Amino acid sequence: MKRDKRPRLKKVLKLTNKIMSHPMFHSVIEEEIGIELSRQFKQLLKSKEKIDVVFYRPWWRWSRVNAYEQEGIIYLNERKFWKRSIDQWAFTVIHEITHVFGYSHNGNFRTKENLESVPYKTDSIAEHVWKTFIRS
Repeated sequence: MKRDKRPRLKKVLKLTNKIMSHPMFHSVIEEEIGIELSRQFKQLLKSKEKIDVVFYRPWWRWSRVNAYEQEGIIYLNERKFWKRSIDQWAFTVIHEITHVFGYSHNGNFRTKENLESVPYKTDSIAEHVWKTFIRS
């Protein structure tokens, strides 16, 4: 029997919005990356347009990919959905949103170059804000 992913996904998206709405998220984004990215997140939060978040099942069961963005849609790996925490998924969704905004990185590995990219920096900032200002 398959578990219903919708209630858990709803929690992920609620936390995603909570992090993206936090003033410290924008403050750190502006300081570390730039004001334009902060504006993009603020615009998304105000907008009536939503980003679709759906599940996909990779053909290779050991795929290391947690999620990806394609044509403005965020795809979450359903094989990993129950193996990661809600906060980890929220950071991933925020990372993928930066791809919707047009930012990228080289491949799917945590290389030094990738860790300096906007998507990876943004999910690190999201994690920092969650652990420092929201969760506590």
